[in-house]
Amino acid sequence: MTSYSVKQIALQVSVLRLISVGLALGFTTVSIVASFDPEWVRGVAAVSAVFCAIFVVVLGWLRERGELVVRLVLVALMVAVSTIAMTIQPFQFGALAGFVFLGIAVGIASYERIVPGTVLAALALLLGVAAISLRSSVIVPAAAVFLTVGITSLYAVFAFRRLLESSAATAIAESAKDPLTGLTNRRGMVLAVAELSVIAESSGQRLGCLILDLDRFKLVNDSNGHEAGDRVLVATAQRVSEVARRSDLFIRLGGEEFALFTIVAGTDDLALIADRLREAIEQLDIEPRVTASVGGALQREGVQFDLDDLLRDADRQLYLAKEAGRNAVSIETA
Repeated sequence: MTSYSVKQIALQVSVLRLISVGLALGFTTVSIVASFDPEWVRGVAAVSAVFCAIFVVVLGWLRERGELVVRLVLVALMVAVSTIAMTIQPFQFGALAGFVFLGIAVGIASYERIVPGTVLAALALLLGVAAISLRSSVIVPAAAVFLTVGITSLYAVFAFRRLLESSAATAIAESAKDPLTGLTNRRGMVLAVAELSVIAESSGQRLGCLILDLDRFKLVNDSNGHEAGDRVLVATAQRVSEVARRSDLFIRLGGEEFALFTIVAGTDDLALIADRLREAIEQLDIEPRVTASVGGALQREGVQFDLDDLLRDADRQLYLAKEAGRNAVSIETA
């Protein structure tokens, strides 16, 4: 379960508990001080108060049983509120009780998914309109005010939620990018590589990893300054992105080190891609000139995919390419 879904469930539980606490207090109060016709509705109010209190306590457990259970409980509570609103005395109190549904509708809209949230919130508004229409002495004005406030409130809640979700999605996307090169960073790598691994397995091919390290990059920074080093990194990212296939994933691991994940048939294909990338960097029209060493490895066969293992295998080959004199390629043959 992602951190986002955990936070979303926590929000849902908090809102539902707030609604339930309010209803429990309201049911308790009316069951003690209000008049009803018929009188047995007082028992409905008392039972509903107890039910809401229990709902608050076991809400976490109920959510684990599924959203349908929680929704059915909410509908049962709305039916109880309707029963009380229709029978509470004096009858004007029934009209006021109808506005309880406004709070329920807004609460539901604040956490439910759009479609079920719209349905449940609309049900709450309809029950509120029914209570107000049947119990108010000024039916049309009261119902009009209720509907206007209700629809406006729901629109505002849903619009605010869309804004928050859009902002959250943008923030997540930006956090997965390297600010200098615009490439995916380590944070965004995990999910994207997992998807590539599934595609490779389903197509009967293998996922390959190439780690590229710019040779003697420290000298570039020391001799020409960090601005020149940044220009080299950006140029490298742009050139490799142009050479790589659209289906490949090119990321910046950090510093002068990059990684490219690609789906290939075998070692020979991976070696061809590695050499093409090495040549593209060597031919970069930029000063100071740079070269790159490349180490590569394929996803291990017959075992569950492990990104750390793949990176370690490719990194070992990168070390061998450096040992061979740099500006070289080394691919694991196993």
